[in-house]
Amino acid sequence: MLCVVLLGASSCGRDAEQLNCDDILPAEQTSYHELALIITNTQDPRNCSQCHNGDEPARGLNLETPQSAYFTLRDRIDRIYANVATGEMPEDGLTWGEPELRLLRSWYCRGALYD
Repeated sequence: MLCVVLLGASSCGRDAEQLNCDDILPAEQTSYHELALIITNTQDPRNCSQCHNGDEPARGLNLETPQSAYFTLRDRIDRIYANVATGEMPEDGLTWGEPELRLLRSWYCRGALYD
């Protein structure tokens, strides 16, 4: 009962790092291409491909190219989302903010399409 009073019924028990389909972008603003630019562009401080690349990518997750990142994201979205939502990843880069997290949620919740 206290949780309902303090936080509101909709957020009670929900962890910030748990992927959900609340508060997502409209379909026309959801693009894998935009998401892949963040993940694979080594010039972007939010990127993942600095460590997750090559023959032996960190934790076995290859995020080096848009193609390899697509399958990795699609198949391991819950763990990846939790890592970026908590700021655990990227280790040596810029933490993802709400706009990037919203794009990731939106892409996945709208079917995880490769565009």
